[in-house]
Amino acid sequence: MNNTHRVGALLVSLLLLAVPGAHAFNLRWLKDTPAESFTEEDWQLLQHTVDQALNHSARGDRLTWKNPASGNSGSVTNIGPSDRDGRKCIRLGIHNETERLSGNSVASFCRQDDGSWKMEGK
Repeated sequence: MNNTHRVGALLVSLLLLAVPGAHAFNLRWLKDTPAESFTEEDWQLLQHTVDQALNHSARGDRLTWKNPASGNSGSVTNIGPSDRDGRKCIRLGIHNETERLSGNSVASFCRQDDGSWKMEGK
């Protein structure tokens, strides 16, 4: 997978994690990334895995998801803390895979005052 595809995979993962329902829009620019063939259930499994990693994993833990119906799968790895301006942040490695494509990305999520997590810039 070339860098263009990796950037596309990262943007897809991050957009869909940050904007509920974004995968329902026409996202033709996602061509040639694993996300182009994700089903609604795939997105739900990925979101649940990210939530589990943010709220219940320790540094180094790798959580996986797999959708037998679509054949798509992935993993989320807790890379470790990444404090920003005194806020609790966690870096996650995100890997998604379909029958013909795979993609890797790293994203930082910071806990907000209301207890939710928000994706932050690298």
